[in-house]
Amino acid sequence: MKIILIDDDEFSLRTITRQLSEIGLEDVACFARAADALHILETVEKHHQVVVICDLQMPDMDGVELVRQLGIVRFSGSIIIVSGENKVIVDAARTLALEHGLHVAAALTKPVATAQIADALKKSTNNPDTASIQAPKAAICTVNDVRNAICDRQFQNFYQPKIHTQSGRTYGVEALVRWRRRNGLFTYPDEFIPIAEANNLIGDITEQVMENAFRDAAHLRQRGWSLSVSVNVSMQDLVSLRFPDQIAGLAQRHGVPLTSVTLEVTESQIMTDVKSTLDILARLRLKKLSLSIDDFGTGYSTLTQLRDCPFTELKIDRSFIHSETNAAASRSIAECSLEMAKRLGMMTVAEGVESQRDLMWLRNLGTCDFVQGYYFSRPIALNELKTWLDDHHSRSGEIPATPYKREGKEIPL
Repeated sequence: MKIILIDDDEFSLRTITRQLSEIGLEDVACFARAADALHILETVEKHHQVVVICDLQMPDMDGVELVRQLGIVRFSGSIIIVSGENKVIVDAARTLALEHGLHVAAALTKPVATAQIADALKKSTNNPDTASIQAPKAAICTVNDVRNAICDRQFQNFYQPKIHTQSGRTYGVEALVRWRRRNGLFTYPDEFIPIAEANNLIGDITEQVMENAFRDAAHLRQRGWSLSVSVNVSMQDLVSLRFPDQIAGLAQRHGVPLTSVTLEVTESQIMTDVKSTLDILARLRLKKLSLSIDDFGTGYSTLTQLRDCPFTELKIDRSFIHSETNAAASRSIAECSLEMAKRLGMMTVAEGVESQRDLMWLRNLGTCDFVQGYYFSRPIALNELKTWLDDHHSRSGEIPATPYKREGKEIPL
């Protein structure tokens, strides 16, 4: 492990160098200027063996500019931000680094203890326990690939349980689309949904996901599991006036009551045709479907839409529930959003529950109706879901004794 330490404060350089020495790290290169450190990094072949510890407030090139440059050169090592700036600024720099695809082991405010640095270094990509963890390999897809996948019906559903917060009873499942290609590799939604939306193909994918979801829901009902099913729809789906009748027809064909169906509106695009969208949403409610506003706080959702649209459920994005960046602010936003939803008479769901601590916090709030997350289960195929339901005694309302342990990097939902 090679350490590159960047700070224009000589006292800080000496202090952190001494702290690194105390934990057995002597290969430390110190720089007062970020540009000089960046020049050295350009000569290093194995970035993954390097940890950059940097300040934010520096002359010529500040820490934010350094982060941008590291993103440009695709730095594959780890970054530890150590700054005397306000924690909000430090957390913003960390978020920026993550957006650039960089690995941030920690974002710390000065003064830092030796134990904090040691803990951050354990989380670096150089650590033997984490070096083998890699993101799933996704195949590159084109518009024609998506069209062919639609024709060949290569899209399949995975399901994540939706748990009642207080009782632990499995209330329903959310259907999450996966594209299984002919070579057996999976391509995930963040790869193909934007392509589908940009080329007016999203409606065809939605129809396949709906068909799969209602068929699987009917199968589960035959086995004694009368669960609700939530399906994501794009804002583009809500411009066809035939959409409500199509949904009702599919549900009737499979014998699934519309009262057990929730459509989650994912706002990856702005609501352009307000009149048609309100027409469709109102008719969907008349047919007794539930409507959820998904990823609240991250997309184009506004308070006006909560006021004017007939949503029945508000879903808090995972980034506000299980947050390592500015966690106090994130949880305050989540708490206020949940309280607002309850005042509006809406059901509430929290995504991203990954620990007992997350669950207990939401339970104690008393304003969150349902939870989802890796603490209970990752998204799983239908056969795995049936096993999960049997193993975890959901019919008796028991919370799993041994929560799912995530291995590797979380797959995007």
